[in-house]
Amino acid sequence: MNIVAPYVDHPNWQACQPIRIQHYWSGLLASCCTTDQNAIAADLELPDLLSQLTTIQARIFAAACDSAIKHIDSCGTVRANSLSRSADELTRISGVHDRAHIERDIQHLSWLGILEQTVKWKFFSLIEEANITPTPLALKLYARCHAHRGDPATFYDVEPRVSVAFSAD
Repeated sequence: MNIVAPYVDHPNWQACQPIRIQHYWSGLLASCCTTDQNAIAADLELPDLLSQLTTIQARIFAAACDSAIKHIDSCGTVRANSLSRSADELTRISGVHDRAHIERDIQHLSWLGILEQTVKWKFFSLIEEANITPTPLALKLYARCHAHRGDPATFYDVEPRVSVAFSAD
């Protein structure tokens, strides 16, 4: 419980918050209910990350984690394949028509380590597309926000890639 105690009075807990943010907080709280000190230590940063998300950022975060194709890398970490969305798709996902606002929200998610770092992106450029690839940290946070206590690989139902080795024998 100590992991979420500092956030109980945070505005994201209040009833005026959209149901999505409330759902994420309840899932994160449920996933934190463990006596395993190693698991608690591994998740200490997650409430702080969630507390920094606005509603629009939560929508982009969810869309990225939901729609990205996931795999397990050679170190056993769940990762997402590169994911880009057009300006029109991001407007639909975010519910906001102010493209500069969406750009700032994507940059903020990148600074938090939720989306992969990209070069400065401008909605007003000729290329109206943004990289919204979720990081392994984002994928872990999203699983915990859905009350998943186990390995993120089981939440996303991904298995390690099997490499086939051929021999000359």
